[in-house]
Amino acid sequence: SAAYTLDCIAAFYPDEAAMRNAARSLLKHHGLKVSNLVLLGPRDAERARFARQARRWSGRWSGGQPDAPSLPAFLVSLAGLLLLAFAAGWWLLHGDAPWGWLLAGLVLTGGIGWLGMQLVRPWSEPLRTRRFETSVRRQLLLGAWALVVHEMPRHRQAGAMALLRGASLRWCAVAGR
Repeated sequence: SAAYTLDCIAAFYPDEAAMRNAARSLLKHHGLKVSNLVLLGPRDAERARFARQARRWSGRWSGGQPDAPSLPAFLVSLAGLLLLAFAAGWWLLHGDAPWGWLLAGLVLTGGIGWLGMQLVRPWSEPLRTRRFETSVRRQLLLGAWALVVHEMPRHRQAGAMALLRGASLRWCAVAGR
């Protein structure tokens, strides 16, 4: 059987002081780095602000580069390219096709492809990651302070998990292989 490791764990606290105390303990006693921690307050629950913060732990952005496109995004792009190729071929075979129409078709197909990518992107993440982020945001909306720990070395996970579970009001985690 495959061993599971924690991708992320979030612990929720009643106030900022308790959250910062847990963060200090993780840094001092569990060998984690500041880059492994994301500290969030209730005001981080605002949708755009939360999305920016979630990028730090979700893996959607690695080293400043977007992740590889998902299969649904690839299929949307491929469909757009096939539509463009079909339209260009039809216009060229039927003679009097003005180049302006071909250019307009190219721009339209590009716009449709871009829109399709935007619609598919939120659903290309694993369901467990979306559930984790929904849980974190829900707790922030309820007024909790959150400490999200990510990219933990495997040998540090048990101790960090014990500390977070023991000192927090609630917690949630997402595991990977």
